[in-house]
Amino acid sequence: MFEGRILLADDDRAMRALLYEILTGHGFTVSTATESGLKKDRLSASEADAAVISVHSADCRTAELLLQGGKPEIPVMLLLPQHAASERRRFLDLGATEVFIKPLDCGILARRLRALMPDRVRELLAPLPPYAEYGGISVDIRSGKAFAGGNEIKLKPKELSLLRVFLVNHDMILRRHELAAAAWGINAADDHSINVRIYAIKRALGSQYGSMLVTLRGKGYMLTGKID
Repeated sequence: MFEGRILLADDDRAMRALLYEILTGHGFTVSTATESGLKKDRLSASEADAAVISVHSADCRTAELLLQGGKPEIPVMLLLPQHAASERRRFLDLGATEVFIKPLDCGILARRLRALMPDRVRELLAPLPPYAEYGGISVDIRSGKAFAGGNEIKLKPKELSLLRVFLVNHDMILRRHELAAAAWGINAADDHSINVRIYAIKRALGSQYGSMLVTLRGKGYMLTGKID
């Protein structure tokens, strides 16, 4: 199950590995960095849906620099050591969404991260209707059939599910991990089989309708443009 993308930063390698295991176990796709090497430009929606920064240094200088100069684009959760507990209010004022004092219950951490996921993630993970259509293309999951311009096209079950996601979310740029999560309910940030499935769908749709399914280099995929 896919729950969202988390950027995890921790200078302690063992702790970083432990948090990675816990968060991926809760269904999050996790990318990692060291706290001291983390740059502010990574706190962006193109990188993650939320960030968890675990602080170890006594002066908390890195976390302070990351939060200066305006509120980050994504929610930032700080994990502070006991000796820095008095800094909690200051970091909240700087723009941190949540500040926890270590050690903490990782179940609470996962639940709070889930609540911080943007509306886009929640919408993509919502149950999809069995039937969807757009621009002359339709899919009915109940019958396992798809049509383009009134003609039935042959697709495998995974491809049918993927096409349904495109139809429901037409004119929206969808990233690979979002497609895998919405279509198949899996955590697959780097599943390049998506490319193969999309090619199969385009081929089945034919030249006229297949042109509606476009690849936007560096951004994702989108179903767009009605056929007159």
